[in-house]
Amino acid sequence: MSGKSNKYLSVITVECSQPLYIISSFRLFFLRSLYDDKLIQYNFGLMKWIWDDDAIKSKLVTQNVAQLMVSKLKRLTDRSQNVLKIASCLGASFSLSNISAVVDNFSQEETEADCDETMSVSSTSVREFEEEGLWERENLDICRFSHDQIQSAAFLLIPHEDRDTFRGTIGDILMKKLDPDALEESLFEVVSLRNCAISLMNREERKALAEMNLRAGLKASDHAAFDTAAVYFKAGRELLGSNAWGEGEDEFNTMLKLCCEEANACYIIGDYDTMNVLIDEVLSKDVPIKDSFKVYEVKILAMKANHQFLDAITTALDVRRQLGLSAPPNKPTSTLTVVKEYIKTNRAVKGRTAEELVALPELKDERIIMGQRMLELLLAACYQGQPTLFPLMSFLLVRTSVKHGINASSCDAFATFGLLLT
Repeated sequence: MSGKSNKYLSVITVECSQPLYIISSFRLFFLRSLYDDKLIQYNFGLMKWIWDDDAIKSKLVTQNVAQLMVSKLKRLTDRSQNVLKIASCLGASFSLSNISAVVDNFSQEETEADCDETMSVSSTSVREFEEEGLWERENLDICRFSHDQIQSAAFLLIPHEDRDTFRGTIGDILMKKLDPDALEESLFEVVSLRNCAISLMNREERKALAEMNLRAGLKASDHAAFDTAAVYFKAGRELLGSNAWGEGEDEFNTMLKLCCEEANACYIIGDYDTMNVLIDEVLSKDVPIKDSFKVYEVKILAMKANHQFLDAITTALDVRRQLGLSAPPNKPTSTLTVVKEYIKTNRAVKGRTAEELVALPELKDERIIMGQRMLELLLAACYQGQPTLFPLMSFLLVRTSVKHGINASSCDAFATFGLLLT
């Protein structure tokens, strides 16, 4: 034994009064494993720590952090291990109430067949994990693992062949036991867990899960997490399969929404290859223009981003025609036509003040709203690719806003009209 300090164990020379939180999770686990193996001991006669350098060096070389942590966790009771397994599937940060909902409904067979203890999450269990440095409290209900390696080690406690089923069962329990508000709060976790066990689901379960993936993807999109949204939309499509286009109306509509929303997410994150595949798939189906409008919008945006301005103009004008709205030909127009359209627009505005324009009724007609969006997209495309059409699109956007009401596209309408007047 040796009592001198070295680079492996210099941390143990701190005085006993020094707070333990200054030691990292890895060092803490390593030190505790050394203490449990009696490779480091406190000699009360000498009043100092003593250890075996060679044995410790050998242990440091042969055991990595993950192995050390797994070994440490396996020394806990079966009940504690099962709670940690469930927590590891819920993420780096997790809700104690969600864990309780799971452990209260997890069958003995699905946890440990030879476990004689009843699994529960008590205040004693939480204190045990905190004292062991496994997780930390963020508030009364939310805890988090002290380090991602601890979460990984807890997950490794689950037999490899059982992991997908284990996670799927957790997702099923949460879906059934959480109230609607709590389920919405944990939607990402629940959907991700259930996605792990799709091979065990029947057709109806896959259909329901596809709809949940659509909800999760829309929620992620609302939070601008489009890369995450694309994952959920793709999972939903794979759950339904290509046969969904020929199935019932519900499956068809769900697949249509998944494709449209994923195409939009892929456009935003720059995955143009997947975006084009999805757009072509939707447009190859017999889908009404109002239902395929989303992919047309994405297609035009992508064309503009790739400087394909004339193609974008042609597509947007075609969409307006499909909506039954007026659309000029995609070719240069004369100055006389521009002047005529200006006069018509000026008469439509009729000297209204800015306050009066703002007070116009809100546009409600979905078909007109789609047409206005196409005009809005045409403005930038025409400015770059067909300049003489630019004022015509602006005038048409203004007149439609005055006649039918204002919406988000009206902002560009009046701003561009004002620019032209100057």
